[in-house]
Amino acid sequence: MTKIPDKYPDRITFDRWINSQLSIAARFGGCIINGNKYELDYDNCKTEAGEDGETAYFPDLVKVAQKKKKVKKQSNEYIKEIEEYKKLKRDRDRT
Repeated sequence: MTKIPDKYPDRITFDRWINSQLSIAARFGGCIINGNKYELDYDNCKTEAGEDGETAYFPDLVKVAQKKKKVKKQSNEYIKEIEEYKKLKRDRDRT
């Protein structure tokens, strides 16, 4: 059985996101992509010392929260809710 790849990866490398629309994450410390929350991973990132003595950081975007999937109601529960609504509406119209 083949594994279906995840549409949204757990980690997006610095080189991929910095030169794209995702570069806004550098300003805000992360971003949300289709309900999946990503944050910058400064703890495990590559660093380089600059000429002026400051350190340059190259963090990846890491998925920290996944979109919650909606659970469909059972059809029987849905039918019961509709029947209750119709009954309430009928009772309201009688008064």
